[in-house]
Amino acid sequence: AQQSEVSSEAMAELETKIKELQLEKSDLEATLQEQKLHQDDTSEIIAELKERIKAYQVEIAEVREANENLKRVDKERHARDMERDTQNTLLLQTIQEGNNKQIQELYEENRMLQAEISVLKE
Repeated sequence: AQQSEVSSEAMAELETKIKELQLEKSDLEATLQEQKLHQDDTSEIIAELKERIKAYQVEIAEVREANENLKRVDKERHARDMERDTQNTLLLQTIQEGNNKQIQELYEENRMLQAEISVLKE
């Protein structure tokens, strides 16, 4: 009778242990399911972030290209400005040389006229 009492106590303990283990198993399954859902959310977020990164990379490439174009246009404009400045300087020199020559000719003509006037006064 004592042996059957021990075994029914042992059985009751085992049944309690089994119920505890089943609850723990249910908790672990629920946690696993939650982690799977979280992993799915994380994967979705990662995919979204990858798409945004690609979009930013495209935008960065476009901005770089635009900057390169602006630099090229700036260099071309600078070269044209330098060429124009050179042409303007040459033109100004030519005009100044022409003006100096005319002034010299007028000075010579004036001297000759003054000499004629002096001769006529005598």
